[in-house]
Amino acid sequence: MTSRKIGNPPPLTRADEIDRLPSDRYSRGEKRRLKQLLHGEPAVETWQDQLGRDWGANQASRAVVVDPADAARWRYILGTGFSSGSAFEIDLAELLRRGLDKPFKAKVGTVSDFADWVYRLYVPQKSIAGLRAGSSAELEIETARQSIRPPAREAWELVYRGLWDSEAPSFEIPELNVKGVPLRGKPDLVFREKKTGRILILDIKLTEHRVPRDGWPNVWAQLWAYSKVPMWRDAPEVILAAEFWSYRSLNIDITATLNWKSSDPLLNHRARLLFDCYKRRAEKSSVTNGRGTVDEEAG
Repeated sequence: MTSRKIGNPPPLTRADEIDRLPSDRYSRGEKRRLKQLLHGEPAVETWQDQLGRDWGANQASRAVVVDPADAARWRYILGTGFSSGSAFEIDLAELLRRGLDKPFKAKVGTVSDFADWVYRLYVPQKSIAGLRAGSSAELEIETARQSIRPPAREAWELVYRGLWDSEAPSFEIPELNVKGVPLRGKPDLVFREKKTGRILILDIKLTEHRVPRDGWPNVWAQLWAYSKVPMWRDAPEVILAAEFWSYRSLNIDITATLNWKSSDPLLNHRARLLFDCYKRRAEKSSVTNGRGTVDEEAG
């Protein structure tokens, strides 16, 4: 796939120019905020309103312009995926051992908190600090991430986009709770197949590392947790996919795509064991509220 340079949005002077911005790159919420910024126009529609309307709407007649690059993305998302990496080197038993033995200091409240705890089981703290050091690097990563648009496909409708719009609601997941408080999750992108009702949850990751062919545990654990959102519990199938993008020098390109099925027994077994370990450690620690930091109790 050809790399593309991130560009700036065109100059906007009128509300109708904002309305004509391509919908595959700018959500209604983003257009609404542009209007507020440039013209002081009030917000009319919330993300909750839009999500509820789009979920039940018949959009089969909506014209979708599919870029050839999008067709390639969908081929890997729905197919076998691709990755040049070898298998992940740490087995599940070792991750669980570390989860039980390492001092527990983690945030509790969101799917991202759970995924971050899994990530810390195999990435040393000093490496995490190094990865996050430097505001310019953080800005570069965020700029690249925000430039990645959802892939378009006629047969699939985008029903939720949490990546580009801070107003997108988070979902409560009662099945995954700590001390009775459900985790909340905000997937990057959720698509629904118009004909069948199948759901696709797509996560966008940026990395310069070679992606293991079976994926990093924090990635598949996070997607598994999103699959437990009650809104798509009755879907005939829930597909979980992650695209991994290289972002160096603001030239971005896909380096790997991996996918799983939410019904996969192995995925459910592995992810459930990790979540149960996370929950056990959290519930044995002092929790002041359902959304705060959990610190290991002495003894």
